[in-house]
Amino acid sequence: IGKRVLKVFVFKVLDNALGAIGEHLVTRWERKHRPPVLHVVTKKYLSGESPEWHPDSWDLLASGHSLLLLHGTMSRARSGFGSEQAPVLKDLISMYHGRVFAFDHPTLSVSPLVNARQFAQLLPKRRTFRISILAHSRGGLVGRVLCEQPGLAGLPDGRLRVERLVMVATPNSGTPLADLNNIGTLIDTLTNILEHAPDNVLTDTLEVLLTLVQQIAVGVSRNLDGLAAMRP
Repeated sequence: IGKRVLKVFVFKVLDNALGAIGEHLVTRWERKHRPPVLHVVTKKYLSGESPEWHPDSWDLLASGHSLLLLHGTMSRARSGFGSEQAPVLKDLISMYHGRVFAFDHPTLSVSPLVNARQFAQLLPKRRTFRISILAHSRGGLVGRVLCEQPGLAGLPDGRLRVERLVMVATPNSGTPLADLNNIGTLIDTLTNILEHAPDNVLTDTLEVLLTLVQQIAVGVSRNLDGLAAMRP
C-alpha cells in the first residue's frame, strides 16, 4: 500500500513542480555549457582545441561556397561528426578549401526555430554567404528552418543562401524516443519487473528511484521545447 500511495498520489501531485524544477535545471545547464557558438572546422579543432572565432573567419566563409555542420540532440559538432581520425572531415575541409564551419547550440531547452534565430544573430550584416548544410538527427530540423523559413529565422534579407541540405537520421516525422508515453512505459516496465523480485531494501529503493525518475523525466520533457519538437 505504501508503494502505491507513493507512486499514484504523492508524485502525481508533485508532477508539475518537479517538471518546473527540472526544466529550470536543464535550461540553466545548457546556457552555461551549450551556448550558441560558431567554430571553423580545422585540424586544430578536430584535435580537441577550439580556437576563438575571429573577424577573418567571416572573410574566409564569404569567399566561396561553405559547408555548415549541424549536430544532433545533446551533442556538439566535434563529438557528432568525428575527430581528427575521421578521414571524411579532412576530405571535406580540402574540398571546401577550409570553408567548413560548425554551429554548436542547445538542443533540449529551445526549439529548432530558436536555434536558427541564434545562428542568424551570429551572422554579420551586410555580408552574404553561400552554404550547404550537413545535418545529423535534430540538426536537420534546424537546417530545415534555415532553408524553408529564413524570414522566421531572422534572415529575410538574403544574407544566407542554402544550396543543399543533407539530413542524416533526422526525425522529420518525430521520434518515439521523444514521446512522453514511451518514457513512462520504459520506467513502468522496470518497476513491474521489480515487483517480482524478492522484497528487500535494494528493490524498495530502486522502485522509489525509478518512480521519481519517471515523474521528473515526464514533467521535464513536457516543458522542454527542444524535445517537444521531435515528438511524433
